[in-house]
Amino acid sequence: MVPLEQDKGDEGGRMTTLQDVYDVYNKYLYLESTHLIDVSLATYITKDLPGKPLWMVPVGPSSYGKSTIASFIPYLEKTDKNKYRVLSMDQMTAKGFASTAISSKAPEYGKWLENQHSLMYFSDMASLLVSEDSKNLFAMFRTLYDGDIRLTTGTAERIYENCHVNMLGFSTPKIRSNLEHMTAMGTRELVYTLPKIQNPEGMYEKNVTKEVLKEISITVKDFIDELSIKTEQPNQEIKKYLSENAEHITIYRAEANDTESGMLFEPVETEYPKRVYDQLVKLWNGLTLMGLLEEKKKDIIIDISRGSGTKLRRLVLLEFFGVLVLKEDNTYHQYVNLDGGGKESTIRGVSNKLSIHPKEITREFSVLASLGLIRAKEEYPVPVDDGYGEKTIPENTWQSFSPNTKWFGVEPKKRKKIADMCL
Repeated sequence: MVPLEQDKGDEGGRMTTLQDVYDVYNKYLYLESTHLIDVSLATYITKDLPGKPLWMVPVGPSSYGKSTIASFIPYLEKTDKNKYRVLSMDQMTAKGFASTAISSKAPEYGKWLENQHSLMYFSDMASLLVSEDSKNLFAMFRTLYDGDIRLTTGTAERIYENCHVNMLGFSTPKIRSNLEHMTAMGTRELVYTLPKIQNPEGMYEKNVTKEVLKEISITVKDFIDELSIKTEQPNQEIKKYLSENAEHITIYRAEANDTESGMLFEPVETEYPKRVYDQLVKLWNGLTLMGLLEEKKKDIIIDISRGSGTKLRRLVLLEFFGVLVLKEDNTYHQYVNLDGGGKESTIRGVSNKLSIHPKEITREFSVLASLGLIRAKEEYPVPVDDGYGEKTIPENTWQSFSPNTKWFGVEPKKRKKIADMCL
């Protein structure tokens, strides 16, 4: 069970606290962490805050309890859709979302979202991500994130403006590769990967019924109704912390074209971290409004930083920049700290340690080398034009990427500049 964090105060006529929310979830669910509750609530309540929208995709296995934890969202929609500004997309397909706003036979989602602060909710995004129309859907999402819906079908065209839409969409690990592909295309989602349950036997002791879902939803609704929504900017120390994590995310999900051997065709460019930083600030503000302690807020930010990109890249980065940190509960957590460097490793060594094919490790080494995060003791190869419009690696430079070549981590010169731009 999750330990109590707040004093409940006096009984009778008191306000519903975050601890009351934790208690009702703990009563019916086996929880080893409240982070998913916190992230889900923060995504909802920050829809009314100014600034860039917050788009969150919690990823976890089936039967984890995701739908139960988020059950308050469809309840709010059912209670008063216009008051709570929730739009459930459970039955929506990629084609359906694109056509609904134009079709005269269906509700116009664009009209409902226009000039409003709302939350778009997906209880399961798998059907969208595996659809053959997912590229078109995510292209439309990119404009929606910026505030507009532009739909064209034949001669019909409709434009909805000033749509401020937060998004919460749950998914399972099997479509994680699709999420990574979409983020590489420039989508706006942050990913929160749910931690592995350490004692799964505890889950069998709980039983969720419709009455349980209603009790949970009513408690969460009362907490939301009594919450004072206001914007509080974090101090400079926290801004720096968030900007560093924003840069980490852009590094974790930077993409480039590679050859069959794992080498790159072209240099890697990261996305500009300002948008990611703005989302992390909004999430931090939401968690602050809910009353979370700073250490817990930082744990959630780190979890999102880890989850919002390529898992293998983070594991490789840990080989060069891994730092063990002792927490207050005497447990150790390993973090990536790009301020450090100097550790040495080889492609073969990392491949053997992680049991991952050397080609995949070579690709990650190539990306990190292109970003200036690691460097070989010998000069690493640079693709050159072969005279036929293709870029290849000259034969005499392949030895730099041999499995036993030693590489070491270096501090990127652009790091402080990027952090300063975020601030």
